[in-house]
Amino acid sequence: EGLRRWDKLKIPIPRFAPFAAAGFLAGTAHMLREVPFDPYLPWVFMGEEIILSARLWTSGYDMFSPAQAVVGHIYVRGNKPKFWDSIRRVYHRDDLEVLPLLRIKHELGYPEAAR
Repeated sequence: EGLRRWDKLKIPIPRFAPFAAAGFLAGTAHMLREVPFDPYLPWVFMGEEIILSARLWTSGYDMFSPAQAVVGHIYVRGNKPKFWDSIRRVYHRDDLEVLPLLRIKHELGYPEAAR
């Protein structure tokens, strides 16, 4: 419901964006060859867009948001399964979430990742 008020907002040109949206990413095949998805982050959800954005930006790419709303999704679905629940349900392991986050923190230079 809260998104409806933004659906009508139109700006004349796309705006610079600080982060790439993993669920709405458009680019050339060259972009994905130059900055491929990290194969060592198969189960990452929280942090995916931050590390992808950093890798794209440090490779010379700028990110923009559309000039008007073109896609959306209902993020809060109380009774529906979520991506992060499937990891534990299928693999019964918590480290599949922790290990990728340590890699992201290391790549971004978090001090605690150096331990």
